Amino acid sequence: MVDPTLPPLWEAPAPATPQTSAQAADEAPALTPAGGSVLSRVQTITASPVAGDPVESLSLDGEQLDTASTLGQGEAASFQVNVGSNSMDRSYSNYLIVNGTRIAILATYASATTDIAIPYELLTYGENSITLGAGTRPTSCGINHDDFVLDDFRVVLADGTEVRDEANPASITLGDGNCGSTADRPRSVDLSFTIEGEAGEDSGLLHVLDTTSIADGEHEITATTASGASATHEVTVDNAGPELVSSTPSAGDTLIGETTIGAELTDPAGVAQSVSVTLDGEEIDLGASISSDELTDGDHELVIEAIDELGNEARHVVPFTSRTSAPALGAMSPETGAGGIDGSANLSVDVTDPNGSDVTTTFFEATPSEPSAAWQGEAVELPPSQLDFTRQTEAPVDAVTAPDGETLVGPDSENISYQRFDVPVEPEASELLVTWSGEVDPARSVALSVWNVTEQAWDRVTESRGSAEGTTDLSASAGLEHVDDGVVHVLAQAFDPFADDIEDAPDGAFRDPETYDFSIAHLTDTQYYSEGAIERETEEERAMFADSYSGIIDWIIDNAETRNIAYTAHTGDITENNIIDTDDPTWIEQVRAEYEFASEQQARLDDSGMPNGVLPGNHDNVYGSDNDLYNEFFGPERYEEIAESWEDAEYGGPWREGDNSAHYDLFSAGGLDFIAVSLPFWVSDAQLTWARQIFAQYPDRNGILTSHAHLAASTSPDGRGAGHASPDGQRVYDEVIAQSPNVFLTLAGHIHGVATNVLTDVAEPGHNVVELLADYQAYTVDGERATGFFRLLQFDVERSEMTVDTYSPRLDNHGASEFDGSERYDGSEDEFTVPVDLDTRTTTLVTDSVSVSALGGEEIGSATVSGEGTAEAEWSGLQEGTTYGWYAVATSETGGESVSPVATFTTAGTPDDGEEPGEPVQPAPGIGYFLNNGWDGQADSVFAFGRPGDLALVGDWDGDGIDTIALRRGNELHLTNSPDGSGAEPGFTYGRAGDVLLAGDFDGDGADSFAVRRGNSYFVMNAIETAVADTVVNYGRADDEVLVGDFDGNGTDTFAVRRGGQFFVANEIRGGWADEAFAYGRAGDVVLTGDWDGDGLDTFAVRRGNAYFINNALTGGAADLELTYGRTGDVVLVGDWDGDGTDTLGVRR
Repeated sequence: MVDPTLPPLWEAPAPATPQTSAQAADEAPALTPAGGSVLSRVQTITASPVAGDPVESLSLDGEQLDTASTLGQGEAASFQVNVGSNSMDRSYSNYLIVNGTRIAILATYASATTDIAIPYELLTYGENSITLGAGTRPTSCGINHDDFVLDDFRVVLADGTEVRDEANPASITLGDGNCGSTADRPRSVDLSFTIEGEAGEDSGLLHVLDTTSIADGEHEITATTASGASATHEVTVDNAGPELVSSTPSAGDTLIGETTIGAELTDPAGVAQSVSVTLDGEEIDLGASISSDELTDGDHELVIEAIDELGNEARHVVPFTSRTSAPALGAMSPETGAGGIDGSANLSVDVTDPNGSDVTTTFFEATPSEPSAAWQGEAVELPPSQLDFTRQTEAPVDAVTAPDGETLVGPDSENISYQRFDVPVEPEASELLVTWSGEVDPARSVALSVWNVTEQAWDRVTESRGSAEGTTDLSASAGLEHVDDGVVHVLAQAFDPFADDIEDAPDGAFRDPETYDFSIAHLTDTQYYSEGAIERETEEERAMFADSYSGIIDWIIDNAETRNIAYTAHTGDITENNIIDTDDPTWIEQVRAEYEFASEQQARLDDSGMPNGVLPGNHDNVYGSDNDLYNEFFGPERYEEIAESWEDAEYGGPWREGDNSAHYDLFSAGGLDFIAVSLPFWVSDAQLTWARQIFAQYPDRNGILTSHAHLAASTSPDGRGAGHASPDGQRVYDEVIAQSPNVFLTLAGHIHGVATNVLTDVAEPGHNVVELLADYQAYTVDGERATGFFRLLQFDVERSEMTVDTYSPRLDNHGASEFDGSERYDGSEDEFTVPVDLDTRTTTLVTDSVSVSALGGEEIGSATVSGEGTAEAEWSGLQEGTTYGWYAVATSETGGESVSPVATFTTAGTPDDGEEPGEPVQPAPGIGYFLNNGWDGQADSVFAFGRPGDLALVGDWDGDGIDTIALRRGNELHLTNSPDGSGAEPGFTYGRAGDVLLAGDFDGDGADSFAVRRGNSYFVMNAIETAVADTVVNYGRADDEVLVGDFDGNGTDTFAVRRGGQFFVANEIRGGWADEAFAYGRAGDVVLTGDWDGDGLDTFAVRRGNAYFINNALTGGAADLELTYGRTGDVVLVGDWDGDGTDTLGVRR
């Protein structure tokens, strides 16, 4: 694999093209690079004499170039070096670069000496620069360099003269080790060889051209001999990446509707195949479709990055704007829950087109189905392939049958609160709208899922954050794959995204104590205050630094009660100079004085009764090597004594006797119990194990981990996102935090600056941690590091949120960003609110209503408004005391479409209970069975039979040659042998309610019976009765679409399966391979089976909407008959309704 940024390969000069027609071609000098070449970066130009006519000059665009004399033409030197046992492998594209030109190493050498030819045209009298490089190739580890050991570099001239590098390395290893294991090993070696001698008549000229110093475009290179003969080559310089000719969208475009991402690029060297495209920072493919309705209104950025064949890169930014094309739908009337409507309803919806175009609104009937059963529970995770959950309990369904304010309240959960509903629908329903309405906290999310019967898994169809006001409403589409024997399984689950998106703009003030429950004070890295209070020369200076420390302590003491400060944590570097192990008495005196000052400040906090903890930083414990002085001033005895005065808190103890460098404290606040574990700088493995065990010892306490060096400073303006600091951060995270599911907060210092990490799913699913760094030691005021900032962490227990405020009592200033000399932050890093995972942080799901509506129903009417207005339609012929549902679809001129929710209302009066159907009657207009005996599009028989939710099948149940209807309810079957639906036979059962039911003449006796399918198993019954299966076979796959027919004309029906647009037909009821396979139609077509031409052979037809394409042979190709019949939303039936031997169409509404 060759790096395209390497110099070009050497190509021997082609025969010269003379400058003038009067000049013989064999008199002109040989010149490289060849005419028409595309040059980039560094390019070597050579010219060699022909016929003893010395080359006197090289020029570029008429300007003479500085040159060196070459050894001539036609001969070659040998580059030799000894290669060790680890081979120099030709497959890695190893290379030499000789005076700016690359020579490929085409052989493999192992425990051998190389013999690599260097043309004399590339070697000059005097110094020659040669680089030997280890090439690369793709491996299982990625792109990997060759590895080999070299020694004794030399160039052997054609006359046998050996030339060596004066600084010739005795031995060198090139490469990157096994799978890149040796990152610091060199990939190439640069050498220099000086060749003695003077130019003669056979010498040529050489110039190494930096093409980046001249303009891109066409140039002329000319070589001229002593006699005036010359050769000129036209070349193109290209140091720029591919140029963007055009793009879709283009810069400045306003996108309304759909478009396809496109880009046309050009480059003299050719564009490499890999073109990278991002849209607003997210990768997207060329040719992908985007819609303005899927983008936010406003500015967007398409970035196209491409590389040419020379390795030149280009990045093109295409700014554009988008504006939605989807109309906005407003108030609907009658709204859901309306009642008392007489006879007819005036439907209306407010419509606004964002682009001012005409909007056509069509109104449809869609009465929603309500749940028949409900369950609820709480869980850490919900298995995606499990329909019934192990801890679910049955819930009352009445509360969720209408958006009436009556609700079903789910359990509180630290993880997921869920509710599951079964909603009955017509088994053939293929276009569904699932809606959910309820209440969820705005800091939580709710997701709506529908069970996919085909995949046997939950499909998450939509989700949303909770609404701060009113209900949260979700709706999403579902299809036939979500209908489980006339039932749609719906799952609503509320969960905690633990999102760092709580709005809290800096306001320069602490929170009102009435709005939170308790607080924690955090200070760190007060070392400069302790040092300055001792070593500064003037009393004024010493007081400035002392006040910086004492001001923090005073403020905490004075505000402990009013601001309910429950605990104070100091995360180390109490002093500045305890950093070396020394016997210098002056140094020791300074260190002890700093400790004494810091101890006095902390003692005032101790005396106030404030529970607090201190830990040693690297400036307190000689970079982790000596904690003796720290323990002298802040040892266990001190805290055992002062803890006697603490209220609702206690000193837990040191990690080992006499060593308080690691210790823990217990305290209670806001009705919760806490444990704070402190770890020193350069924490030991034993201390990590101890900390992990202590957190495990108190699993019911909310855990806080304080350490010195945990986070690096953030580089983001808002202080978000930071890595772990060396040497302790990653170890503490891996060994303690990631294994302790009660740790919710970490506090640290050490690195100058701030950082906030909000981490999810730490230690176990659903557990979250906030990591904080707050080190202001390097912030300055009037040039001095004496700003005196600390943080107050204020906790709202009910909402499990923490507000952070940063304050300096000395400066009386909120927020420290203005004192950061690096100007890294924008102010939001010091005043913010984040979620915290306290024991009280729970999630609850409250459901008001759930429904599933079959869309694509009867069209009620339509209306067109221009730009903005109210679309209306009249719905007449409504029955008394009946609940109806409707929705609207608004379509703009630009192709945008919006679908309203389904609204329900109830008409006035008392509904007519009606009677059980007996003899067939003429159905209500538009409802019933419509059977056609021909292809003229007009129904020959219209009748009513059964109930709307029944599954209809067609068959010749009594063998009289006429197909009639059978109905399925659950696993119960009802059939009639009358073509008008009368005279229903007694019902019987077969199979299970969830089985796929099939009908056919499976034994060739002239009468149809039933089979059921479970997965890819078929249970075939040859008689119409409740009985066990006569035949059981396996065929196809569980997710195949199954079709039944007599595909070979032998009088017996068998099975075929469809996968996408491919059909696999078996002519016997058996497993194994198909007898025929072919493609017909499209993957999304509805497929029908029938004997369309009466030849005794069943074939296929496909349906698209209400259009039918009928094929009379079991082959692909064009349809034999095309027609339209019925409506798009009809359920289609196929049968021989009049016994003439030909199957035709029927529909059910």
